[in-house]
Amino acid sequence: MSLQVTDLWLDLGEFHLRGVNLEVTPGEYFVILGPTGAGKTVLLETIAGLHSPRRGRVLLNGEDVTQVPRSAVPSGLSIRTTRSSRT
Repeated sequence: MSLQVTDLWLDLGEFHLRGVNLEVTPGEYFVILGPTGAGKTVLLETIAGLHSPRRGRVLLNGEDVTQVPRSAVPSGLSIRTTRSSRT
């Protein structure tokens, strides 16, 4: 399954994503790293269809799923978020 995010913009309250671009090709692993509050989870939630971007596109296998209802998006995309604990 391929994933492509093109020029994604999102406003979520005081939080903003601007011009996010990424591409994951079949068989490839992709990791999003960043500090707390950088937008990793919001980006993944937007890709999964939980938030509607103001601008940009999300393509799964070349099909634009940006405005498709979440229930209609093909299965097979797995999103896992983790939190590290610092002691």
